[in-house]
Amino acid sequence: MCAPRVTCVCTNVTCVYTNVACVYTICAGLVPLGNTAPPKYEFAATLGDNTFIRYGSYANNLRKLLQTIIFPNDHMEQVVSRLPQPGERRVHTMFDISMTLASPAKFEIPFTWKQTVHSLTVLLGQQSHLEVHAPWLTEEKGSTYSIQGKLQEVGVASSLPYPSLASAGCVGVNVTLDFPRLWNGVQEWDMKLTGERAQANILFAYIDFVNGACNTHKLTLVAHTNSHL
Repeated sequence: MCAPRVTCVCTNVTCVYTNVACVYTICAGLVPLGNTAPPKYEFAATLGDNTFIRYGSYANNLRKLLQTIIFPNDHMEQVVSRLPQPGERRVHTMFDISMTLASPAKFEIPFTWKQTVHSLTVLLGQQSHLEVHAPWLTEEKGSTYSIQGKLQEVGVASSLPYPSLASAGCVGVNVTLDFPRLWNGVQEWDMKLTGERAQANILFAYIDFVNGACNTHKLTLVAHTNSHL
């Protein structure tokens, strides 16, 4: 097992933050007799003071480019992963990513709408936590990604001269993304949000505003979305 701790400072157009603690934990070895937990592969980040992350269309295009280079789609049906047997080397079955805010943070999503640059700003309070579990094995039904967490003192604002979109004292997040083995098969996305002291300002102008943000980042809203306040 190795768990090095890295402290880094990043300053560029996409993200600005300080005091970021990252922990990698990797366990390897042979599969013993009997049922044991799979080896752990984890990336944990704690964001400190002055955290500001800006994710625009340029960063999104780079993400898609890197994805096509590192994880190209061969348009073939994925093969069910074979689990190692006792005496064989163990394999990682899941990649866990977690992020915790030690101080309030600001996330900004810029986009072009009606030939003008606008932005969608999300404010998160201290002790907000988010976990992402990405499977590294393919089961018979495919792969299931999950996102869980709790966001504190959430505020969503726009660049329009109107009241903020939404605010909440606390928002619980529970998202599951089911991907079939067939590359163009039907995907099932389920999002559940649980809000406390939530408030939303629904204005007609926000409809085109949100559609403009989705079109810029080539996003399609999920039809099956459950929200509990």
